[in-house]
Amino acid sequence: MKIHLILLCFFSSIFVNLYSQTIYKNTSSGYSFEIPVGWKQIPKTEVDDLAKSISDKTKYDAGFYPDKKRDSDGWGYPYILAHFKAGKLQESKFEEISKTIIKNYNCVKKDVLKNISSKFIDVMSNLNAGEAFYDKVNHCVIFSIDGNISGFGAIKMVTVIFLSNRGALFLNYYDTTKGIKASLKIFIKIASTVKID
Repeated sequence: MKIHLILLCFFSSIFVNLYSQTIYKNTSSGYSFEIPVGWKQIPKTEVDDLAKSISDKTKYDAGFYPDKKRDSDGWGYPYILAHFKAGKLQESKFEEISKTIIKNYNCVKKDVLKNISSKFIDVMSNLNAGEAFYDKVNHCVIFSIDGNISGFGAIKMVTVIFLSNRGALFLNYYDTTKGIKASLKIFIKIASTVKID
């Protein structure tokens, strides 16, 4: 009987470890979210190198991707980049702020896409921006951009901007158009676990 109890405890702990989520917590910006089993954090130097390579001035806090075979440069799809922009926001103004974000996005998306396409003409083409919308329940703005990346084909980026009284958390999700059909549910699950202190 004692041996059965020991074995039960042992296998229960293995089962829990196999299916438990890892929680990423950014203590300096005060946010966290769950990373699914089989995903890992991208080394910060690689995240910074990626931002530099595409002339992105954003200082990403972290990046994540599935723990699987990567490309020769260490990248591949899907992956997530996260960053927090600090600022004082009033919850009573979240809807108004979201309308401003959406209005600005809709006004500049064609110019931004044209600028990106001309800047990276050898790498990106056929960029299109989807519609943006506000999720009142979760206080977030959601939009997407799709296009073609040489060497990868059709890709899609989904951005969720979570509004909080301390600022905004940006979660950017990237995958191939083909792969996103299966992987988007993983990103939705990750986004559903966001907590901002």
